[in-house]
Amino acid sequence: SKDVACFDGCMNICRKYENLFSKTISGSDIDRINQSEGTGVEVSEETAFLIEESLKYCNLTDGAVDITVAPVTDLWNFSDIYDGKRPPEDSEIKSLLGNIDYKSVCVNGNTVSLSNPDSAIELGFIAKGSNQGLCHISGSSKMHH
Repeated sequence: SKDVACFDGCMNICRKYENLFSKTISGSDIDRINQSEGTGVEVSEETAFLIEESLKYCNLTDGAVDITVAPVTDLWNFSDIYDGKRPPEDSEIKSLLGNIDYKSVCVNGNTVSLSNPDSAIELGFIAKGSNQGLCHISGSSKMHH
């Protein structure tokens, strides 16, 4: 049915972009940037575009939104399920704050680098929204054709 085709199309879009934008999927564009120790990484056009768009939000909020927050969010270990979770100590958080600075992200065409090799990108906030928008557009076009 058209509904199933629409749903399948949306799921395919979500999988495609998750495999590009996730920091926890080995080999994703974001994982490769984060593991590059500051070396430039060639990424997909979609990833370069999303990072550039994300940096606009970082700039607009003067860093209140910052895509390099991954070193701190990693302290919570949200992606790993285990019983021994605990909130990080203030000292652990403070020790990583120097690695959070969206201005360390450099996008040159489809090449992305981090001038601070201890920095890391987290696009969860904007990637989820962009996937939803793409699925909405895809769903709308499939339902009208």
